[in-house]
Amino acid sequence: MHSFPLENFRYDGDALPTGWMAYQNDVGTDVTWGLSPQASNATPGREYPAIADDQAAYLNRGNVESGNPEDWLVTKKFTVPANAELRFWTRLVQATENGSIFDVRISNANVNPDGSNLAAYTSLIDSDGWTETELAGVGAQQLLYKEKVLSLSGFAGQEVYIAFWMKAPTTNSDRWLIDDVRALSKCLPVLNPTATAPTLTTANLSWNPNGSTQWEIEIIEQAAAPVGSGVLYSGPLPYQPVLEPGKCYKYYVRAVCGPDNPSAWSNPVSFVQ
Repeated sequence: MHSFPLENFRYDGDALPTGWMAYQNDVGTDVTWGLSPQASNATPGREYPAIADDQAAYLNRGNVESGNPEDWLVTKKFTVPANAELRFWTRLVQATENGSIFDVRISNANVNPDGSNLAAYTSLIDSDGWTETELAGVGAQQLLYKEKVLSLSGFAGQEVYIAFWMKAPTTNSDRWLIDDVRALSKCLPVLNPTATAPTLTTANLSWNPNGSTQWEIEIIEQAAAPVGSGVLYSGPLPYQPVLEPGKCYKYYVRAVCGPDNPSAWSNPVSFVQ
């Protein structure tokens, strides 16, 4: 299996990682993709943090007299694994809709050997791309990192480039941050989770692993809302938790296929002690 390992843009300075490229049209060429300023070097009030580390890929805003700047951030070439997903975290800087358009595009390296033929890229989203609201939400939501997941399943085995593209309005465009980019085989969810043989303090929780060997299990009372975090487990099934007697519980389970690569959560399974 080939994959695109995690790129967290954790470097000194503002140069893009080796193999990554930035391209533009001929409008607003003084602004291009780089890395966000480290906190110690940033202008006060313009510290744009990464999702976890010091820096993210960063496109500053630009104001031009006419036309629309178009900027491309292109990954290094990689081979798409089977059943792959592209995952990345993204946010904007202004909590308003300014008219920018965003897209994520792909190009086969056989017809675009060095990634510079921008006409050879096609959208992974749709022909219209994302508006600021579609990318990042409404109002203050735009200032929070959100993970985007796009399927690459139709490109398995191909050598490709991925491009993050932004078309800005003439004035008052937003800034765009991208972090923790990776492409890897989708982690398949477990199948048919069950809860059987309840006693006063435990129950047999089991599922079809569907190829997985480690799981995350969240057990809560039936009236509670899930928080999306649980106990990691890689032992034999069934899993037998220690519980308080006389309560009604439900559990959720998901496969964990590697760092930052969990499956979707299962539907809840309820049981009574």
